[in-house]
Amino acid sequence: MRKLKEREAGINQCLKGRMKVRVITKVINNRTLEGYVLEVEDENFHPVVYEEKKWEDMTDQEVAELLYQFRMNNSIHENYSLLFNPKVSTEEIRSKIRPMLMSEDRVNELEAQGIITDQKEGFTVLYVVFVPEDGVDISIRLTSALLSYYKLKREEIERIAFDQIEKEVVIESVSPKVGKLYGRGYGSSALLCDSIKKEIQERFGEGCCLLPVSVDITIILSNDFAKQTEFLKILAKSISLSIDECNQLSQIPYVLKGGRLKAL
Repeated sequence: MRKLKEREAGINQCLKGRMKVRVITKVINNRTLEGYVLEVEDENFHPVVYEEKKWEDMTDQEVAELLYQFRMNNSIHENYSLLFNPKVSTEEIRSKIRPMLMSEDRVNELEAQGIITDQKEGFTVLYVVFVPEDGVDISIRLTSALLSYYKLKREEIERIAFDQIEKEVVIESVSPKVGKLYGRGYGSSALLCDSIKKEIQERFGEGCCLLPVSVDITIILSNDFAKQTEFLKILAKSISLSIDECNQLSQIPYVLKGGRLKAL
């Protein structure tokens, strides 16, 4: 397969100024990924589409048209109509941002849609905005287009989101040795808050075990269970499989030591 950099000029020539592509290279989870950033003049929304093997048999013109159609179908003017609203203030949006942990490495797919993601303690984190619609809060994923529209800074999103979830999380003791963590929205993301991890350790002991089986709920077990690795793996898998697939997070048990999560 021709390297993407070698095709960049040919694809841009085929696009004839309708859009510009440039190559991007990222190393994620020890894998090197190459893709194209899709840029349209006067728009701040620049999705990334990563290389696919089928492109090997396509001409530069065919790849150019594929990328252009993808970009046009993901125009910021067509998405998130609830949020691209001049009546909604930046402060209101800030108050509605929450973090959400993903069950698998979907960075390629998410970044191709312009969705904001981070890697934190082995988890992929994305950010959602809770928006009231017909009396129910729906969650919309935070994109680079929304950041631009509301003049939010990329570097402040993590702090804003985790500050909010930290205020809303509940750590509930089911028994002296078992508890659960949950909260409004995606409660398991609070596992990445230092103050929450400290409170969990104080209540369930240094080296306690965490089963983040759902985006909503994490099961907490006291450090008495820390050496029962196989039992914890079976338990995590069993609970995870009983949860709706769209809400499943991880079948991996973790131990919490020194304020850090470590997979067992």
